[in-house]
Amino acid sequence: MKKIKFTFILLTLFLIISQASFAKKDTTLFYCNKELKKTSEKRAYYHVKVYQLKDGNFGFKQYDYKNNLYLTGSCLDKKLKNKDGKFTYYNLDGNIEKTGYYSNNMATGEWNYFAKNGTITGIGNYKNDERTGEWNFFNDNGQKRTRVDYIDGKYEGKYLAWNNDTLTAEGQYQNDLKQGHWRTWYKNGVPDSEGSYLNNKRDKIWKFYFETGELAANEEYSNGEAIKVKWYDKKGALVTPQEPLEQEPSFPGGNQALSSFLAENINYPELAREMGEQGIIYISYNIETDGTLSDIQIRKGVSTSLDEEAIRVVKLMPKWIPGIDHGRNAGAKFTLPIHFRLG
Repeated sequence: MKKIKFTFILLTLFLIISQASFAKKDTTLFYCNKELKKTSEKRAYYHVKVYQLKDGNFGFKQYDYKNNLYLTGSCLDKKLKNKDGKFTYYNLDGNIEKTGYYSNNMATGEWNYFAKNGTITGIGNYKNDERTGEWNFFNDNGQKRTRVDYIDGKYEGKYLAWNNDTLTAEGQYQNDLKQGHWRTWYKNGVPDSEGSYLNNKRDKIWKFYFETGELAANEEYSNGEAIKVKWYDKKGALVTPQEPLEQEPSFPGGNQALSSFLAENINYPELAREMGEQGIIYISYNIETDGTLSDIQIRKGVSTSLDEEAIRVVKLMPKWIPGIDHGRNAGAKFTLPIHFRLG
C-alpha cells in the first residue's frame, strides 16, 4: 500500500513539473514602450505574455509597469499584428473599461463600454471597424444619454437624447447631416425649439420657447440664414432682436482668462511625469442656462492620471457667462482641449 502511495506521489509531482515546464515553454514574455515597440525590461511601460490557444490563435495578456492588467486579447500571429477574437481592456482599478471582438484586425460585432463603477455606458455594433446600427449611451448612473443610428461610422437615421431620463432632443440624420423635423426640450420637459433642417442648416419656420413655456421667437430660414425674425418677451410683447441671434457661452474674462485659469490650477500628476505621459485631452461638458457646468466627460484621453486631473480642474471652474439663443439665455455642449506638456 505504501509503495502504491509513493508511486502516486511521484507521478503527481512529475505531472506538475511537466505542466509547469510546458507552460513556461509555451508562454513568451516581451517588453514594450507606450507605442508597443519592443524595448528592454528597464525601459518598458508594458510587458506582454503571449501563449498559443487551442484554436491556433495566440492569446496575450498585457500589463503596465506596475503589473496591473491592462488588456487581454487574441491575434492570428505570435507578433500580435493581426487582431482576431475577443479583446478586453481594463482600468487601473482592475475593472473592465471596454470589451468586444476583432476580425482581421477590424472591430466587429457587439462592443460594450463601462464606467469605473462597472455601469455600462455604451453598447452597439461594429462592422469593418466602423460603428453600425443602433448605439445606446448611458451616464455613469445607468440613465439613458443618447440613442444614435450609424452606417459606416456616420450618423444615419434616428437620434434621441435624454437628460436624467427626460427626452431633450429628437431628430433624424442622413449621411452625418441633420435632416427633416427636429425638436428639443428643456430638462423640465417644456419644449425648447422645433423646426426643420436641410443638409444640416435650418430651413423654413423655427420656433423657440422660454423654459416656462412661452414663445420666445418665431423665425424663418433659408439655407441656414434667418430671413424673418420676431422675438417676444414672456408676456407676448414684441421685442427688438439682437445680433447675433445665437452666441456661445463664454468663460468670464474670455479665452485668455480661461488659459490663465488652467495654467494656475493644473497640477501635473507625479505618476504621469515619471512615465513621460503628455498630450491633449478633449473634455466635454454642458454649460447650463445659469452658467453652471454639468455632465463632465472625457471624450479623448491620454492616461488615467492625466484624465482625472483634467476633470478635477474643470470642476473647479466658476460659472460661465450664458450664451444668447433667440432672445433667451442659452446653455451649450462644449468640448475643451487641455494640453499637458512636459517642459
